[in-house]
Formats: sequence, structure tokens, C-alpha cells
Amino acid sequence: MNKSTIYLNFLLILLALTGCEKEHTGYLFTENAQFPIDTLRIIRYEDYHREIIQLEAELDNYSEEIRDSLNSYNIIEEQEAVIIEELDRLEGIMNKCGAVMDAYLDQFADESDADPVKLKELEKNTEDAYEAWATYQQEVYDPVYQIKNNIRKKIIALCQEAGKETPFKLAQDLAILQKQQSLDIPWTTSCIEQLLGTEPIIYTLENLRSDQGEAAAADFAKYLTVIGGGRMYVDTRVNSPAGKYIVSLRVSNDGYSVVLPDVFTFILQ
Repeated sequence: MNKSTIYLNFLLILLALTGCEKEHTGYLFTENAQFPIDTLRIIRYEDYHREIIQLEAELDNYSEEIRDSLNSYNIIEEQEAVIIEELDRLEGIMNKCGAVMDAYLDQFADESDADPVKLKELEKNTEDAYEAWATYQQEVYDPVYQIKNNIRKKIIALCQEAGKETPFKLAQDLAILQKQQSLDIPWTTSCIEQLLGTEPIIYTLENLRSDQGEAAAADFAKYLTVIGGGRMYVDTRVNSPAGKYIVSLRVSNDGYSVVLPDVFTFILQ
């Protein structure tokens, strides 16, 4: 074999090896990656009923002044609901009158071609409908809304003075728990923010540790799912030991893989 043949074979082998190296042209920036809220309190499935009873008890455990104000608030809220229905009805009439006038004008290339008597009638109907809606809102809805808002502010101030959570927040928490339990809606985190990279980006569970030990962490992991964006779901039927569960996630794309250590904490109550 002559020298030229040897050099040619060596060059072909070198080119083949070079071609096997995959060039990564993408990127993955995770330096500032984080959850906007990095802690989520969740309730063990067995304790849902206890938590609901506790919230109901707290709603019944306000001072007489707060309870009276809350009763007034509920009454005015019911009145507001009826008023809103009428306001929506008047708005519907207003919109319909406007649509009729627009449909009539669409028949003509120029507005001056329309029948002035017909157009004036349609304009008057639209203006009257708007006036009825605006007057009802100003003279009926706005005063009731203002009364309701003032009562709400009073309740919030009384609760702050007593160092108690507002009944509005407790009622909201109770409704969420009742719906979550009845429909088996999982506990859900937000997505990770300030993470940039070439798609597709894959998020996987890298590590899960707990202040309750390895066995508790392994059990909690059975209820935990990680999806796109780093959003995590915890099944409502989670019954792992109460405690803290700290998650580390791996973020990967073509050619890059980074671990985000202790990026989120679940507090199981």
C-alpha cells in the first residue's frame, strides 16, 4: 500500500469520526429558573373531612357584629344578583338595537343613501335603549354595589382587628376543598419561570426528599406527576405522612441537562 493510499484512508476515517459528532446548536439557560410560588400546602385525603368541618366551624365563630354585617352583606348580594340580571337584559336590548341599525346601514354603500326617516327611528331606538341601560346602572346598580362594597370593607376591618381570617376567604377555601374532594381535582403548581431553552424541553423528577424520611418520600412520589413547563400535579388521594416534601427537577433538551435542586416544597397537612 503506497503512502497516498494510507493518507487517503486516514482522511476518510477522520471525516467519518467528525461526522459522528453531533453539533448542538440549541441552548438552555436555567440560572434564574424558579417557581413564582415555590411552596404549596396540601391536605391528606383522609383529612379532607376534618378540614371542611374546621372551616365550617370557623365560619360560625365570628363576633355578633361580624355575623350581623355578614348577614347584611348576603342580603345585599342577593339583591345585586337580581339587579345584574335586569342590567344584562337592558344591555341585550341595547346591543340588539345597535345590531339592527348596523345591519340596515350595511345595505348601503353610503349612509346618505339610507331612508332618513327609517335611520332616525333606528338611531332613536338605540339611543333610548342605551339611556335605559345607563340610567338603570347609575341609579339602581351603582348604589347597591357601593353599599355592598362598604359592608365588605367593614367586615374585613373587623376581622383584621380581631386577628381572624375573613369569611370571604374561608368560604372560598371551603368551596375549593368541597369541589376538589367531590371531583378528585389534583393539587397543582404553577410552571417554572425565567427558564429559556430550545424546544422541546423535558422536565423530570430528579429527587424527592422529606423530613419524614425516605419511605415517606417514596410514597409521596407515587402521587406526584411532572409535566411540561415543570408544572406538578399531586393526586387528591395522597395519604403520605404529614410533613415537608422537597422536589429537585431535571430540565433537559437536545444536548443539555440541568438539575434544579430543591426547587419546590410541598407541605402535606
